[in-house]
Amino acid sequence: MTSDSRKADPRQSAALFGHLLRWGCAVVIWDFGLFIFHRGNTVWAVLSVLLFALPLALQATPWVMTRVYALWFGVFLVVQSLLAPFLKSDYVTLQPNLRSTVDVRTAEAPGMRSGLRHITTDAKGFRVFPPVDYARKQGVRIFAIGGSTTEDAMVDDGSTWTHLVQEGLRSRHISAEVINTGVAGLRARNHLATLKVVLGYHPDLVLFLVGANDWNKHIRDEFERSYLSFRPPVLRNSPFGQVLERFIVAPVELRVRGDSNSGQHLVIGPSEAVGGAKGRSYERAVHYVFRPTEVSVGYREDMEEISRTCRASGVRCMFLTQLHAYSAAAPEELQRLYWMTPPYVDYTLDLESMVHIANVYNQFLVEFAKRNGHPLCDVASGMPPSTQFFYDDMHLTDDGAARVADLVFQCVEQALAN
Repeated sequence: MTSDSRKADPRQSAALFGHLLRWGCAVVIWDFGLFIFHRGNTVWAVLSVLLFALPLALQATPWVMTRVYALWFGVFLVVQSLLAPFLKSDYVTLQPNLRSTVDVRTAEAPGMRSGLRHITTDAKGFRVFPPVDYARKQGVRIFAIGGSTTEDAMVDDGSTWTHLVQEGLRSRHISAEVINTGVAGLRARNHLATLKVVLGYHPDLVLFLVGANDWNKHIRDEFERSYLSFRPPVLRNSPFGQVLERFIVAPVELRVRGDSNSGQHLVIGPSEAVGGAKGRSYERAVHYVFRPTEVSVGYREDMEEISRTCRASGVRCMFLTQLHAYSAAAPEELQRLYWMTPPYVDYTLDLESMVHIANVYNQFLVEFAKRNGHPLCDVASGMPPSTQFFYDDMHLTDDGAARVADLVFQCVEQALAN
């Protein structure tokens, strides 16, 4: 062996090491992509597979810079995914341009009529019917902010309490747009983020129906010791994922789906009650008693920040007491439908505790509105615990949505008159 060949060996070894290293990195990126694979959405599943496979595929190209930049792109995807749980915004909407149907074929919920109901959202993820042009305000513009009791997920577009309030105003010859931004599961911190966004659309009045998701977190913090909602590392939830959602995924889904109600479809058969599938929480093995004297610190702080934001913007904000069916007077058939005591756990609070907590949060809201000079609409006291109005702990039947609309309409009419 010559001296020249011996000198070439380290270079060949380094080249081999670099070759194995870049292929190894590309394989790790690909494996990570498979680990966080998004199975809940076909378009996202295909897109994520292609994105994480790209660095590996480009290692076969003869161009050095292409191979290098492909690896950097893969690292970017991994970092975005890992940071997603920490970077996810508090601002949450329903899926934009949603077209969904619920086919109710049961008469077990007295206030819920059988038949097909359509649930749609606009390009911003809001429920509003008919659609509005946010750049051109038509009369009075009202936003409703809240969780599932605002979203009205089981109610047709034309029967949500927000839409019925809009129609009530129009029947009084008041041109109005009532825009529903509600999303199930959101808390006061999310409502604050939503408020900051909708202020850019020049509302005349903002309605807040809040409390239940915050008191459920309060319960879980008490019994699960620093309960946290775990957010897995998913590319879709990252800032880059949100860009892809807006400019690639959503347009592709809309083109595939078209403009018909052929997207999500839920059938509630004749042997099912609307809320019955999740019910019977009082049959859980473990029962606790919890009687807090105050709302949680986080909820109080978020609500005070909402109040400051309303006052600073000059927009009138009205607060609605949180609807619920917790009462000793609730019929047994309604109590069997309870599942949010709290939800998704293997224990429950007794009924007296749930009545107490709901009262504590609603009483705080009454005092909070008075202290900060905001109008209050006490819809909770106008909603008897009945299966005519509720199909579980607090979610509304068609009749329930209509009754809430009547109560809110009176408050809104007075607020606009003032």
